[in-house]
Amino acid sequence: MHDFFSWLFDSTTFEPHGICLLWRADLVWAQAIADGLIALSYFSIPIVLLAFVAKRKDLVFPWIFILFGAFILLCGTTHVMDAMTFWVPLYGLQTVSKILTALVSVPTAILLWPLIPRVLSLPSISELEKEVASKQRNEETLRDLNTRLAQEVSDKQQAEEKLRDLNAQLEQKVTERTNALIDLNAKLRTEIAMQQQIKEPPEK
Repeated sequence: MHDFFSWLFDSTTFEPHGICLLWRADLVWAQAIADGLIALSYFSIPIVLLAFVAKRKDLVFPWIFILFGAFILLCGTTHVMDAMTFWVPLYGLQTVSKILTALVSVPTAILLWPLIPRVLSLPSISELEKEVASKQRNEETLRDLNTRLAQEVSDKQQAEEKLRDLNAQLEQKVTERTNALIDLNAKLRTEIAMQQQIKEPPEK
């Protein structure tokens, strides 16, 4: 283990990478600044991905975002090491960072290929918008049908009330007509009886 760490942090065996560029300040600083900016960008992207995964609980493949985050984070680390080795020849540490990046990038690339058909089968935004619009139209149609049904029920109730009123009025008229006929019949009987008494001669 001691030998490994000695190899990992050995900065005396090799020369710094800046010597390959003949210590030209324009080349060294341009590449170092570029590596630094790339590293900062790479370090910020995983934070965004993790925040996105944490807030979106409905993601179908959240693990691929985590793999991408780890891969991008390690890529940023390799750029930091590239910039550092211009002055400090920690090539052992640089090698380990690149090996870790490879160990994460290769599985990510391998797992991404079979994931493509599943991703393509997911509905697109336009399809989701059409589905939402269709659902809204169906809801509006259902509301219209409910309104029409409620109106028909109300009309039926009003018609039933009118029919009950007509039946009540008809029964009242029938009762009145029946009573009138009974009274008329009684009067006719009385008149007939009186006429018979007038026609019959008195008994002696």
